[in-house]
Amino acid sequence: MQVITAITLGGAGKTVFFVGLMVVVFLVLRARSAGSAAAAWAAIGQGALLVDVRGEQEFQGGHLDGAINIPHDRISQHLGRFGADKSRPIVVYCLSGGRSALAKAVLARQGDTQVVNGGGYGALQAARAGARIFPVFWWGSA
Repeated sequence: MQVITAITLGGAGKTVFFVGLMVVVFLVLRARSAGSAAAAWAAIGQGALLVDVRGEQEFQGGHLDGAINIPHDRISQHLGRFGADKSRPIVVYCLSGGRSALAKAVLARQGDTQVVNGGGYGALQAARAGARIFPVFWWGSA
């Protein structure tokens, strides 16, 4: 007969566990944001096509110099704007990296081999300025 024992944490134990978990998540996200921003700026420095995949109003509210705007949900309708060279470097970015990940996946399925998810607009700006990058955690409703 096999006995399975469950470990239960009291109130303080749950808090310590949760805080520890959040620290680990924070460190992983910070390292990932810094890495994607650095890779994006390296590709941009080598002439990558820079594509802001946020909505038109977001783009008009501010974007990186030289970026074109193709919302992530319209990427497949505008594949001609990316050119015929499937090895051309392309950097996609949005607000936080989620929509740019979707855009990168669409481009990869179309055969583009040098697509970099630059992550979020703010992280890219901070990386260009040499600032340290910290992920944003959203607590509660916006």
